[in-house]
Amino acid sequence: MNALLKKDMITSKNPLIIMNLLVGCVMVVLTIIGAKAPVYFPIYIFATLFIPIILNKFTATEETRKYYDMLINSFPVDRKDVVVSKYTFYLLVYFITSIFLLSIIFVLGKISGENLKMLLFSQSFSFLYYVVIICVPNYIFYKASYDVAVKYSGFTLLGIIYLPMLVIFLAEKIFPSASKKVVGFFMKSIENGFLIIPLIFLIGLVIYGIITTLSIKGYCNKDLS
Repeated sequence: MNALLKKDMITSKNPLIIMNLLVGCVMVVLTIIGAKAPVYFPIYIFATLFIPIILNKFTATEETRKYYDMLINSFPVDRKDVVVSKYTFYLLVYFITSIFLLSIIFVLGKISGENLKMLLFSQSFSFLYYVVIICVPNYIFYKASYDVAVKYSGFTLLGIIYLPMLVIFLAEKIFPSASKKVVGFFMKSIENGFLIIPLIFLIGLVIYGIITTLSIKGYCNKDLS
């Protein structure tokens, strides 16, 4: 498994470094022109979400080849290790990006205790979103045949990305009072953020672990012929 994980880290090292440095440079420029702290928050959240997703697509290119399964399993590797190394890689990339960019925000002096709580509270839900985006298409790939994965994983990914936005938009239009109550609930939750934030991250990790286990089971039983 270590060799497989090392392969993914080496092949993605350059784009990971470049994308993180670009976002870091944007933050430095914003500091120079006098931007306020809240300006950094959406940049940070979107970067921690989409940099790992881009790398997911970057490293998944070889896996989408029709005969990749047979090729990788022709080496002395366990199918379980193939799956675990890939899911571990996606998780590592997420936290590497998060820690690096959050460190830049701290160095720039653009965050206080309350701002940090709000930022991490927002990121905890972003992490749940990331877990679903990463896990569901990959589960389809490891569980289903190549043709099924190619046919449905793309539609599934688009659905995961756009469906929550559509639901939120419709909820605000159809049930405005209920939407305000939900927003109010989350704003109050921020007051106890340092208790809720670890819980939300833990839920995300549990979901991640469950889908990883299901992916292992599906891949071990998958017909690669």
